[in-house]
Amino acid sequence: MKVLLVNPPSANLYGALGNRYPPLGLAYLAAVTRERGHKVSIVDLDLEPEHPVDFGTWDVVGITSDTPRYPEALKVAKEAKKGGCIVVMGGYHVTFRDEEALSSGLVDYVVRGEGEEVFPALLEALDGGDPEDVPGLSFRENGRLVRTPNALPPQDLDSLPLPARDLLPMAKYRTMLRGRPSTSVVTSRGCPFNCYFCASSAFGGLKWRPRSPESVADEVELLHREYGYGAVTFMDDNFTLSPKRVSDFIDELDRRGLDIYWYCFSRVDT
Repeated sequence: MKVLLVNPPSANLYGALGNRYPPLGLAYLAAVTRERGHKVSIVDLDLEPEHPVDFGTWDVVGITSDTPRYPEALKVAKEAKKGGCIVVMGGYHVTFRDEEALSSGLVDYVVRGEGEEVFPALLEALDGGDPEDVPGLSFRENGRLVRTPNALPPQDLDSLPLPARDLLPMAKYRTMLRGRPSTSVVTSRGCPFNCYFCASSAFGGLKWRPRSPESVADEVELLHREYGYGAVTFMDDNFTLSPKRVSDFIDELDRRGLDIYWYCFSRVDT
């Protein structure tokens, strides 16, 4: 199938905050979808809001959505429906507000939680299977809301392909960290702390799922060698949850002779 993945634009102050980082969630999704033999492309309307999109050339359009950009995500969905596409939406907002999204009449399927296993399974179901057999989906059938059982998120993150950054205009994401070009990396998912102000544990589970230090170093080295990045920001909710893993990662960078600045998020008690 021909699949277009869209990162919606920011239409308010939210879009003016922070630095420019590629949509790694979509890049991971593109990588696993491409491995299954589908034609995949990514359009980042948050980076390039005027980028022309011909929705009529795609079978399925996948749209990510956080809460601030949900109205913009619906606008993208509306254009995709005009083009005759099947519209799939994922991300934090619709994971918890799936009925709201489906009630809009603009979204055919909602992927709840992490999508690397759910989304390719949905594509297979659309090509002759039954979506009700796919865990982690919400959709409407004959007017009734269907929620399949929650899907188990990927447990071995080292087994996932690296994000398909080749499908993104990486040269345009020019964030700087201490004078060096920087980009983003995800080295773990899930969080055991379940803070009341944060949706991370509800979205990715209370089990912390780390990548190995070697896997992280492989990605950092690739970003340095192929793209020229001299710094990275680790987007994990709690990069330092395992001090030994951090120490082993630093040792791995030293072993490879990589002089990389890095920035992370943490907690004072880890």
